[in-house]
Amino acid sequence: MTASPEDTVTLESDNGASFEIFTSLDVLNSMVRSSEANFEFGDDGTYNELQELTRIGAAFKVTVNGRQRVSGRLVLRNSPISAEQSSVVRATLRTKLADIEYAAADPRVRVKGRSIKEVIEAVLKSQGIEPSAIEYRADVSREIITGRRAGGARAPKNLEPLKEDQAAVQPMETVKAFLDRHLRRHGLMIWDSPDGKLVISEPDDDQDSLFVFRCFRGAEAQGNNVISIDRTEDGSTAPTSLNVYGFGGGRDFRRAKVSAARANDRFRDGEFFRPLLIVDEGVRRTELAERTAAREFSERIRRMDFLIVTTDGLSFREAQDLTPYAPDCCADVFSENLGGALGKYYVEQTLLRRTPNMGSIAELQVVKAGTWVL
Repeated sequence: MTASPEDTVTLESDNGASFEIFTSLDVLNSMVRSSEANFEFGDDGTYNELQELTRIGAAFKVTVNGRQRVSGRLVLRNSPISAEQSSVVRATLRTKLADIEYAAADPRVRVKGRSIKEVIEAVLKSQGIEPSAIEYRADVSREIITGRRAGGARAPKNLEPLKEDQAAVQPMETVKAFLDRHLRRHGLMIWDSPDGKLVISEPDDDQDSLFVFRCFRGAEAQGNNVISIDRTEDGSTAPTSLNVYGFGGGRDFRRAKVSAARANDRFRDGEFFRPLLIVDEGVRRTELAERTAAREFSERIRRMDFLIVTTDGLSFREAQDLTPYAPDCCADVFSENLGGALGKYYVEQTLLRRTPNMGSIAELQVVKAGTWVL
């Protein structure tokens, strides 16, 4: 199926071969998992050529409407062939982030006295990933263990204490697990950039909205720009309250000198009673207790306001401009059936999809702004 002029998708290999005709295609960009592309193409008499071009390990990049979306290497190929059907190749392209989800971290990486940036680059270089392939959107100059800046600036009061043996690579720990452990401690994350780099940053849901999605009926439907909005409000694992008790409680945690609490105002009084208690004597400061409570609470209520927005086409259309759908941006959502103005949401994943039956659509996974707390 050939793309329309508005939605051009190109798959280009490292040897210069390119394709613009696909049976189907999925392009996933995500903050919560590694990005990837899945595609199917082929025709009678081209099996041998396709097998060579799509060999395991071949480097490709996917461009959508003139913007690069995913780059990486082929990790999976499937070739269903029968006497009745054409020669078809299905392949999966995954990024550098997928590689470090499986690769073991080098236990020789030194952590003592080194900055966050230095440790990141040391552990990634052991996997052949150069500093030029890393994009920093946050301060990574602090020492990774103490949190102090060069020149003696104090560590943040809400930073969890960590000893050198705890900070070091643990037995059988993957590169991704090692990085996640340290980055989240400093309020950061790692994810794939569409241009093929690894992004080090914090989720930014304070930014202005880049997209506006409308879903109305009747006369107001003329301004609609979505196919559907699927809203999930999942309270099955959400606590009614969360309390963190830290240092000083001894056998009776309720006597702790340091504590923090969060209440779930999305539940009406009396409908549920699901308190959650976290006791950690290592929490010795109020600032650390507050951060622990905020982070643990946000993890458990993330699915209480969760949308899948499905649009027609692979880019956001405004007049003659096409803005690529991508994670780490915000969108305002309006829906008549769901109460009008739903507010600002944070995009954590986009799936651009083309199939013979549905044509080109995009599925955006979004959560209420303010949900992400690290």
